[in-house]
Amino acid sequence: MLLLGQGDRGSGRLNPTSGNEVKEYLGLFTLYRRAIMAKRKVSGKFTVKNLFTRALETQLAVFNTGVEFWNKVIKDSSKLGDALGEGLNDYKEDSDNAKKALRKIVNSGKHFLSNMSQIPTHVKNSFTMEMEKVRKTNKSSATSKNRTRRKRQTRRTAKA
Repeated sequence: MLLLGQGDRGSGRLNPTSGNEVKEYLGLFTLYRRAIMAKRKVSGKFTVKNLFTRALETQLAVFNTGVEFWNKVIKDSSKLGDALGEGLNDYKEDSDNAKKALRKIVNSGKHFLSNMSQIPTHVKNSFTMEMEKVRKTNKSSATSKNRTRRKRQTRRTAKA
């Protein structure tokens, strides 16, 4: 077991000599570092908990945007399938209007491709709106937390 004060003949410095002592020392160091990081404020205003919360909010925004993306792809694909089915039926039933049916099929394909090319822009805008919602929520919660802190400080100074 590695203890402070061992090694170098009681000089107080750590001098691990075996592999197990090195692992134990690294484990203790890692735990110590995590404890410090959990208490320390990062960049003066964000705690580790706040950073983790923001990461989860971003992940939720990404998830919501992804759901919206696939929803739009499925709707547009369904519309294309319906239009192609109608065009094929028109083509089979009425050979006199075959050109009209083929134009309908081609136009449906063009419309589908046009919609698909707009999806990335739509998704980007949707993600931006989701992140704006998160920012507004964070600002309003930070404002209410600041009010609560000020009230506590006022109470403390009044008691003193």
